[in-house]
Order: sequence, then C-alpha cells, then structure tokens
Amino acid sequence: MTKKRNIFISALLALVSPVTAYLHNGKVVFGGILVSVLYLLYYILLISGIAHNFSGLLIVGLYIIAFTLFIIIDNVVTAIKNKNYELKKYNKLSVYIISIILFAFITGSANVLIKKYFFQLYSISTGSMAPAIIEGDSVAVDKNFYRQHKIERGDLVVFLYPNDRSVTYIKRCVAVSGDNLIIDGKDIIINSKKIVENYPLMYNDEDPIFRENLDYGIVPDNHIFVLGDNRDNSADSRHFGVVPVKDVIGKPLYIYNSKKSSRIGLELK
Repeated sequence: MTKKRNIFISALLALVSPVTAYLHNGKVVFGGILVSVLYLLYYILLISGIAHNFSGLLIVGLYIIAFTLFIIIDNVVTAIKNKNYELKKYNKLSVYIISIILFAFITGSANVLIKKYFFQLYSISTGSMAPAIIEGDSVAVDKNFYRQHKIERGDLVVFLYPNDRSVTYIKRCVAVSGDNLIIDGKDIIINSKKIVENYPLMYNDEDPIFRENLDYGIVPDNHIFVLGDNRDNSADSRHFGVVPVKDVIGKPLYIYNSKKSSRIGLELK
C-alpha cells in the first residue's frame, strides 16, 4: 500500500518529536542516528561548560536553532519526494504515539539531570540583590561549581530556602564556617576586623526596615551566613538563619535576559 507523506504533519512531527518524523517518512536508521548524535552533542555542550558565559549560551542557542531547522527541512523535503511512499509496518498511529512518549521521556529525563547537576536558568522576582541582580533579570546558574570549589566570602550563591526547600534564593555569602560575625549598621565585622566588600551595595537610609545591629557569634561548621546586596530590603540570614552548605545548589554566572536590555550578558561578581 502506498500513501503520499503529508508535508504539514512531517514538519509538525519534526518540531515536536524528530524521531517520529523520520518514522513517518521511512528514514528510521538515518533519522535515529542523526537525532541521537545531534542531541548527544547538545548535552555534551551543556555539560562541558560552554554555556558558562553569555557568548557560549548564544552558541548553544544557535546550535539548537540550526539542528531544529535542518531536521524540519530534511523531513519536509523527504515528504515532498515521497509521492508514492510504500507504507511500512511501523507506519501506524500507535507506533507514532509510543515514539513521541519515549522521545519526551528520554529528553525530559536528560533535561532534568542537566538542570539538577550542571546548568539551569532562573528568573528573579525580587530586588533584594540589587544592584547586581534586579527584579526582572534572568540568570544562568552553574550547578556544579560548588561541588568543585569551596564557598568563600563574597561569593554569590543559589540555595534552598531554609523555611521552604521548594523555593530557591539568591544571596551573597558574607561569612563562612568558623567566622565570628558582627553586623554593625552597614559594617560587616569578621573576627574583630571590618571587611571591605568589593561589590556595589544598596541602602535605603530613609526606610532601613531590615537594618539592625547583630552580634551573631561563630558561624557553625558546614554553614554560611548570607545577605542580600540590597541590605535594607532583603530577607536573609538575619531573619531565617545560616544556610547549610549542603543546601547551596549553584553559582550565578551572568544575566541572560532582563527587562532592561542593557543588562543582558552582564557577568555577575
């Protein structure tokens, strides 16, 4: 039995599930190998750290666009050429549905692993980290950094909010395990010495709702003390306590999107 391949269906399947598109067009082996290689290269790019700077993220984005367009065009051209396509045993709706489900499961599982262990994008909904990160910014986060590096004072950290671990916060570490911490107005005093913070901070002298003097004492082992850069408008360790190091899940790298276009691509320090 022969049946002409539908161009619209070929294009749609290529966009939603490339493997299914190649099944539909009878290029099973070619399509399986091509899609596997293209997606494998995509995940290798993410794991390799190429997206740890903004230009690298653009390269990854262009790669995705390029291979998506190639797969769509290839399947549309194949559909046009297959005027008298002889149906195979696998050209059935049930097979298509199963292939779509399997493709979604495999790529979805891979994406979950990437986000959990390597790289993830976050949107910021508060101004507690202004001026470094403002409301409306979206940041790229290296999920593997603090597995390989020790957290130091001044580091930006993404962590699980102690009072609700389903929520993630971004703050700045100002004290680490063993530090004797005192907050005296705008001053951070570590081990009896005032520290110099080499990053921009924001204060609201007219309404310093969160400013307070605090003689915290010694930061416990395997914990850090975090503050927002917007010191007078940030809920942080002054209110919810120190953060376990095990709950630190990543390091913010750069702003990849923002309501203010001039901020896109800014490296975070």
